[in-house]
Amino acid sequence: MKRFRQKQISLPTIFMYGSFLGMIIFYIGRSTLIPSLVELEQQALSAQQEVDKGAFFVTLFFRNLKQSLWILLLSTTYLGILYGYVFAGGTGIGFGMLIAFFVLKYGGVGCLMALCAMVPIVLCFGIAYMILFRMGEEIYEGRFCKKEIRKEKNYSFFADSFHKFIQILIVLLLFLIGCFLEVYYVPTILQAFS
Repeated sequence: MKRFRQKQISLPTIFMYGSFLGMIIFYIGRSTLIPSLVELEQQALSAQQEVDKGAFFVTLFFRNLKQSLWILLLSTTYLGILYGYVFAGGTGIGFGMLIAFFVLKYGGVGCLMALCAMVPIVLCFGIAYMILFRMGEEIYEGRFCKKEIRKEKNYSFFADSFHKFIQILIVLLLFLIGCFLEVYYVPTILQAFS
C-alpha cells in the first residue's frame, strides 16, 4: 500500500514545477517586487557583517531541525503526501522567484550567482527532506501494513532500526553542510558578485 505510487508526480518534479511557477509569478509582478527585494537584499548584506555567524548557524540548524520533525511526523499520516506536495511546490516557488530576481537584477551573471549560491543549499536540504519523507513513508507502511511488509522482505527489527539510525545521521550531516553553506558560503558569493 504505497502512498507515493509511480503514477503520482514525484516531489522533485513538483519542486521544478514550483520553480517555473515562481519565475512566472516574479516576472508578472516584477514592478512591485524588485524595489522591495533590492532593499531587502541590501539590508541582508549589511546585516551579514554584523551578525554573529556562530549563533546564526545554530539558529538556522535548529530551524531546519524543527521543520524536519514536522516533515517526519506528517509524512507518517495520510496528510503526508499533501504536505510533501505543498512543501516541495512552495520551496520551488521561492527558489524560482529568487533566480528570477537575480537574473532580472544582474542579467546573465545573476543566473550564475543564483546557481552558485543556491544550488548547493537546495541539494543539501532537498536530499535531507526527501530522506525524511521516505522515512515517514516507511514508518507509515510499518504501522498499517506490518504483515504484508514482513512477508515481502526478510524483516529484521535490528536491521530496520540501524538503517533508520544511518538515515538520521545522513540527514543531520546534510543539515550541517547546508547550514554551513548558507552562513559562510552564500554571503561570500553574493558579495563577490555584487
